[in-house]
Amino acid sequence: MADTSPPRSERRLALFDASGFIFRAYHAIPPLTTSKGVPTNAVLGFTRMVLKALQELKPTHVALAFDKSGRVERQKIDPTYKANRKAPPEDLTPQFPLIRKVGDVLNLPSLDAEGWEADDVIGTLALQAKAEGFQVLVITSDKDFMQIVDEDITLFDPAKNKRIGIADVQEKMGILPKQVRDFLALVGDAVDNVAKVPGVGDKTAVELLHQFGDVETLLARVEEVKKPKIRAALESHRESLVRAKQLVTFNTGLPLGVKLEDLARRPPDSTRARDLFTELEFFALLRDLPAEEPAARPDVAPLAVTTTLVTTEAELKELADAAKAAGALTLVPAYEGMPFAAPLVGLGVALPDGTTRYVPLRHQQLGATQVPVAAFSSVMKDVIADAAVKKGGHDLKALTLVLANEGLTLAGAHDDVELLSYLLNPSRREHAL
Repeated sequence: MADTSPPRSERRLALFDASGFIFRAYHAIPPLTTSKGVPTNAVLGFTRMVLKALQELKPTHVALAFDKSGRVERQKIDPTYKANRKAPPEDLTPQFPLIRKVGDVLNLPSLDAEGWEADDVIGTLALQAKAEGFQVLVITSDKDFMQIVDEDITLFDPAKNKRIGIADVQEKMGILPKQVRDFLALVGDAVDNVAKVPGVGDKTAVELLHQFGDVETLLARVEEVKKPKIRAALESHRESLVRAKQLVTFNTGLPLGVKLEDLARRPPDSTRARDLFTELEFFALLRDLPAEEPAARPDVAPLAVTTTLVTTEAELKELADAAKAAGALTLVPAYEGMPFAAPLVGLGVALPDGTTRYVPLRHQQLGATQVPVAAFSSVMKDVIADAAVKKGGHDLKALTLVLANEGLTLAGAHDDVELLSYLLNPSRREHAL
């Protein structure tokens, strides 16, 4: 496991690339909806990532950074910037405000700047915090953030559970962190529609930066470039190269109007977080929230339910008559093994009047009084096969198979709790009781 021990400063600011992780979470988790049809896969993935990182990194200060009309300012430099990006998927758009709500109930400040991207917000805060003596950790998987790495600003990639410092940037890129923006300008970025210098790939870009240091020096001494084709490409794409560096360079001077003291870590608002996670049906995450004091409950009499054991043929006939008269019953089989090959061990029966009965057939307990299987089949055959008597239960397919093993045909299947659960929330992995 990667080293996630706190840096040397007692004040540690964690900055989350929230906008970047929304899309990563959306594509990492299969479609997921609540029982009301609200899509939640990106919200769930994002929430898990944030909670896990906070638990591991233990920052003293924290903020979530978001895009806000993020293309506007850079499109003033180049109107084609990110023009190739498609609109967010339809089922992702309604998740954006939900993610903001998650940050709110977890007491995580959300920051943005009109016309700018989360990158710029993080760059601004990182340098502000560094100047005030903080150690800064940027939680992101985006290599573009390597341009702000220094002795006080490191990255943490939660996907790889790895910190990225100066030495890591040099090892991976072959250049210093401050040269990353020059590298990106030379090789371009197809995803963001940032033009590259034709003929310049990663290796050539690194060689040029080793020789000249940065784009400005390279262009000032372009005649020193040894390869004629590369030299010609640089000369003919001088303006686009300068523009590309402007596009890939973070704006670290945004007027965010926030004090670092405002970003001090606070515990979640447990009540609101519990309400939101319940609404989103994040039941596993509810267990990670601090326990609430149990609310006083009014005195409520327990529901009096007594299950009658059916052990004689006369009692079985009485049950069959009651089921026919009621026109409905709920059946819960007891069996071991796969239903298509399992013998019926017993059958639980509930009638609409709230009475319940259990018919034991093949229990192994010594001395247990049970109904003979032949008598059960003979007496219950007609009511089980009567379509006018509605049958409810959980997993009626399994019930049908188990009864078939006894020579009984189930008709009148009506309310299958398992199927109803699936219809309410098809994204759940299972619908067991």
